[in-house]
Amino acid sequence: MRIPELSHRQMCAIAAAVLVIGTAISPARAQSRTQLVVGVTDNINSYNPIADSAAFMASIWCQVYGFLITYDYEAAAYKGMLVERWEVADHTTWIFHLRRDLKSHDGHPLTADDVVFSIDRMKNDKQSAKRAQVAPIKSVEAIDQNTVRMTTNGPTADLLEYLTDHVLVMQKRLLETYGAREADHNHPYGFGPYKLKELAIGNRIVLEKNPEWKGFRPDTPDTVIYRLMREPEQRVTALLNDEIQIAQFVPPHLASRIEGSARHRIVTSG
Repeated sequence: MRIPELSHRQMCAIAAAVLVIGTAISPARAQSRTQLVVGVTDNINSYNPIADSAAFMASIWCQVYGFLITYDYEAAAYKGMLVERWEVADHTTWIFHLRRDLKSHDGHPLTADDVVFSIDRMKNDKQSAKRAQVAPIKSVEAIDQNTVRMTTNGPTADLLEYLTDHVLVMQKRLLETYGAREADHNHPYGFGPYKLKELAIGNRIVLEKNPEWKGFRPDTPDTVIYRLMREPEQRVTALLNDEIQIAQFVPPHLASRIEGSARHRIVTSG
């Protein structure tokens, strides 16, 4: 598979379909569970979900924590991920209604306070790489447990573009209880479709399907693994040997090896 450089939004859109675990799944378990392994080239270098602006890591946090808004390429429209619906109250005021059917991976309901806290962290955390995405927001407040009011600095017709695949939602109670570093490292319990099972800096990321998430397609893998493989030859060889199912960024001079395989194909995206 040859995939050109993808945007942040595109990576989030395909995140559930691009991703290794050091331990093989037992034959009995393999019959009932599916696993997708992807050889990737981008860095795996942070536990902090807002400290990295790279598209690859953003796609991971997209699946683990969940974003307010995402983009549906098939429908060519913005779509709520953690948000059920929204409306524009006036030129500078937006109202977002959160989904009520969501709980975190450790069993706590999604709240408006979590959203307010997360946007505040994106604005003020010294390590934040997300300030530009929330820059148009002057203030954000919880109207009630499930409703958030955002006030922008001025008329911002493209606010959804800022929010899409960028404003992830962390649990306020976890960060206040443990502190940011401890919560990010050892309590990464988001609201997204996948749970973070393992993150090994410079090595791999393992995600497992959140059984409470509604809307999975029948072919959605139970386990998705990203394995850092910087060398093109390594990725192509692993693909042809069935060690991985997707090889990212296959260079032209190695494409013929994949084209010559009856079991593989090259797909471009851009």
